Amino acid sequence: MSDSINNLHNSQGKKNPSKEINNYLSSIVSTSDLLEKASEMKILEFIKIIGIHKNSAENIIELKNGFFSSYGTDNRLFIYDKYFNKRIEGEDLGDWIYHILEITSQEKIEKDIQIIICTNSFIYLNQINVEKNTSRTQRYDYGGMLCLELKKNNYVICGDDGSYHFSDLFSKIIQSKKNKLFDENNRGGLVLNQNLVAFSSNVILPNGEDKLKFYNPNSKKIVKVYENCSFILSSNGLILMEHDNKEYNKIFLAACKKYYANQKNGILYITSLFGENDPFAHKFIDTGNFEVYCFCPISIIKNNLNPQIILKEEHKEKENIIRTRTDYFFVGGFDQDTRCGLIKLYRANFSKNLDEVYIEFIQNIEFEKISRPVNISQINEKVETEQKENTSSLEKNNDNNLNKDSKNNIDILKSQKLTEIISKKLKEMNSFDRLAGPVTSILQSSNTGNILATCNDGNVYLFTPPNLDYYLLNKDKNYVN
Repeated sequence: MSDSINNLHNSQGKKNPSKEINNYLSSIVSTSDLLEKASEMKILEFIKIIGIHKNSAENIIELKNGFFSSYGTDNRLFIYDKYFNKRIEGEDLGDWIYHILEITSQEKIEKDIQIIICTNSFIYLNQINVEKNTSRTQRYDYGGMLCLELKKNNYVICGDDGSYHFSDLFSKIIQSKKNKLFDENNRGGLVLNQNLVAFSSNVILPNGEDKLKFYNPNSKKIVKVYENCSFILSSNGLILMEHDNKEYNKIFLAACKKYYANQKNGILYITSLFGENDPFAHKFIDTGNFEVYCFCPISIIKNNLNPQIILKEEHKEKENIIRTRTDYFFVGGFDQDTRCGLIKLYRANFSKNLDEVYIEFIQNIEFEKISRPVNISQINEKVETEQKENTSSLEKNNDNNLNKDSKNNIDILKSQKLTEIISKKLKEMNSFDRLAGPVTSILQSSNTGNILATCNDGNVYLFTPPNLDYYLLNKDKNYVN
């Protein structure tokens, strides 16, 4: 009998399914799921839960090869393929993961992934082989809550004792160099361009201040500072929005959360072309009892692939995908009144004139409770197929401790238990009640247009591509919020 079923039998009293059970759940997203669209009157609709972190799911990012990676407070990194099926569940690092960064200045990104993992005690370099589904982690004796890549072999790592610039951090040949940039404890950071990096902090942190700094790594000077805003303790709260017209000012968004009574929930937005000598303008929007955690620009993504081959990885996706930016974006967070996570739709108004740039609230995204049907017959078929293979293998081993009838009875019981656990798990992953915690990150797949979101309830949610038809067709009209 296979190790998976033996382990299942030996751990029937355990609350959580074993890793072996997760192998049966590694292909839960089907072709029909990928083709699903939101109905005419909905902007987003739930498809399924693709990952479950213990306690909280903190972030999901898209990797350069089209894969995805999520992490949470269970100290593990999950890797998903281009079509949202979990391929690798990383080892328990023994410490919370605060931030991850893919190293993109490398060759063979399609087959090999390198991810820097930040924990309070250590920095890890996680090397993943996509073809073999293997993961290898190397630990470095320096902790941090945030890591930014300035250029090849140059990183900024931020922790409780300040922010440091490292060169040749992972080199086995050249001695790594370390220089301190700031004393403040920065939890948010974003590289806008080669001449500008944003860092955010909060007074609630040790050595923290309510500040947002724009720093030029070449001149080693702080270009601009914004104070007295309560920036969220996460890198998910900073993003730069751009228009296709390069002459239009860009919009930098910063999420603010009320931790102390004298602080406010809201969005600080800063407009500029963000060149070395360009002027800045800013405005703060008070969001009241809505705590802002994250942002996600929205594009319209058309995939011209034949549905019959959409799950095959050998096709050339990039040649069949058309991406069009919109002026809309999602804002994820937490509604203190309903005590639930919430996603809001906003629109940005871009302009060449700084005074004419603004953002406006459009509507809340409403979700309905749903429980999608689970095909039990397919589960039974899959389990029975493996069961036959295991039985055949067992007979070859000439096990004389049990007679054939006893073995068959045990096999049936184990298959029934396996089916029961898988069915329960699939029902959980195909059901949506509410976002039972802050929405910690939102991401749009550049390949399919689907929306992914992580939540403080531990789940990684897969939604349909956004349906903005109504607003795009009426974009010149004034909206009533």
